Amino acid sequence: MRITIISIIIICVVLIAGADLFAQDAENVEQVGRIYNQWSYIFDVVVVGDLAYVAAGGSGLQIVDVSDPENPEIIGSLEKTGGARGVTVFGDYAYVADGISGLRIISIATPEHPQEVGYCDTGERAVDVAVSGDYAYVAYYGGGFRVISVADPENPEEIGYDDTLRHSYRVTLSVDFAYLADGLSGLSVISITDPEKPEEVGYYDTPQNAYDVAVSGDYAYVTDDKSGLRIISIADPEKPEEVGYYDSPGTAISVTVSGDYAYVADWESGLRIISVADPEHPEEVGYYDTLGEASVVTLSENGLIYVADKTNVGIYRFTDPAGK
Repeated sequence: MRITIISIIIICVVLIAGADLFAQDAENVEQVGRIYNQWSYIFDVVVVGDLAYVAAGGSGLQIVDVSDPENPEIIGSLEKTGGARGVTVFGDYAYVADGISGLRIISIATPEHPQEVGYCDTGERAVDVAVSGDYAYVAYYGGGFRVISVADPENPEEIGYDDTLRHSYRVTLSVDFAYLADGLSGLSVISITDPEKPEEVGYYDTPQNAYDVAVSGDYAYVTDDKSGLRIISIADPEKPEEVGYYDSPGTAISVTVSGDYAYVADWESGLRIISVADPEHPEEVGYYDTLGEASVVTLSENGLIYVADKTNVGIYRFTDPAGK
């Protein structure tokens, strides 16, 4: 009897300790829903309105209805691609950086039945794409930075390039510049004032391997492998300068920024939310251990956070401690 009582006490202590442990797996963040599937691998996610567009490697482009984030539903897909690595949406088209197949342009006018309408194969491995107006700006892994005219989506045509010869991962646009997370070369700043003659005008060599970049105001936010989130002033794009950093627990892979917060996908520790109200002194204010290989983070228009882990996507809500 005594042994039984002791055993019960031990079990209770373990359960209580376990509860405390799990309680520490999140702070100011709660999970709302999750998109489960056996896709090849998720490389990118973008959310527009009630739809999430997922670049799922060998599983191509997947389109998910997230109007009810607690019960997301896959409604369309286009799987005959070379390996979807990056995706952006502009108007009625999804632009997919499709690995060795280059840039694919897909009509999403009917999301349930996406259809490819054009492509541009440059012979290099396309890993990310950003679109503005009549131009798509494509980052190639080891193949430089290329500008493709998409004025006629059925007949895209390369019109300019900057052969950085680096291992670019991500590209984002701001005003007259493209910002590349350029691997071991750090942050690259490329003038796109003349799309036919893009030209690198500045760079900042981050400590390790730059995987992603987001731009907000006068700052570029770069996820830099084991050195965490680097905050770089781009007030003068020709002379970018680091002003602050946050060393995340593991490997910082992806970043997006909204308002006073940077949202970081950390490979080992999941979602980290960093206050960047003072860029020189960033401070973590929330996290959620996704227990996977967190490699992509993005925000929806209603403020929900989407984090990709391998083959599924978690949907989260941030409880802002500042009440913003």
